[in-house]
Amino acid sequence: MSRAFVYCHVSTEEQSQDDHYSLALQEERCRDYAKAKSWRITKVRKDVGSGRNGDRPGFQELLQDVSAGAIDVVIVYRLDRLSRNVRDVYDFLERTRQADVGFVSTSEAFDTTTAMGRAMLGVAAVFSQLTREVIGENTRDGMAKRARSGKYTGSAGNPPYGHSYSTAEGKLLVEPAEAGVVRQVFDLYGHRKWGYMKIAQHLNQEGIPPRMEGAQWSPRRVAAMLRSPVYVGKLPYRGKVYDGEQEPIIDQSLFDEVQVLLASRRQLPPRSQQSQHLLSGIARCGQCGERLRAHWI
Repeated sequence: MSRAFVYCHVSTEEQSQDDHYSLALQEERCRDYAKAKSWRITKVRKDVGSGRNGDRPGFQELLQDVSAGAIDVVIVYRLDRLSRNVRDVYDFLERTRQADVGFVSTSEAFDTTTAMGRAMLGVAAVFSQLTREVIGENTRDGMAKRARSGKYTGSAGNPPYGHSYSTAEGKLLVEPAEAGVVRQVFDLYGHRKWGYMKIAQHLNQEGIPPRMEGAQWSPRRVAAMLRSPVYVGKLPYRGKVYDGEQEPIIDQSLFDEVQVLLASRRQLPPRSQQSQHLLSGIARCGQCGERLRAHWI
């Protein structure tokens, strides 16, 4: 009796609830196939997430069992549940071939023991990758369209500091308490000429928490805030900046002043790397009169 490994995969949590791709449906179809073939299922592993194969624990366990000779056949619901990357599919098939392990897709008739079957599987892998790339292009086009129309394209669950995201309105809303902190940061840097470190220390001493729980303000967080055009009602997307729908928190004039100050401070000449000592050029040898030089030991 052949030993079968059932592998199920969905790219997102939401897709896992989709009747067409749910993990439950995939497992059911694979079990039915194994039963019809009188195969013994040794493992059922499920992965959720769109990461590459190296990020999927279930898939990694599958590879280990293939290499160890612990199974005779791999069962998936569809080829794209394995991967939508042609190279990944071919690499996997080569592993199974070397280990003399069969591969079955319950939705597609593939026989990997024949040259024609392997060729048809390769064609299916190409179209699977094509589908993934077309979806990616459509997603990017849709995001670019949203950005051009002033719609927020970032994470709804993690909007920029000073804002919340309204699902109903589909845009950023100003959070009054955090917006006050944003104004304070811009004022301290632009008007009082404080540096990143001093501002971060001030916020931490005042007990003002950043967005992330348990975190503290750092010079990097302060710098990122000062450079972000979102605070003047703009939205950056893929290297371009568009007019956003959200209300500005900072006046454009202050924002521009801060950007000029940021640029000028970046262009300051670096400090001399040559060490300076109190008696440099003064101290001399008591015997020969030569100037003394400092050496690190």
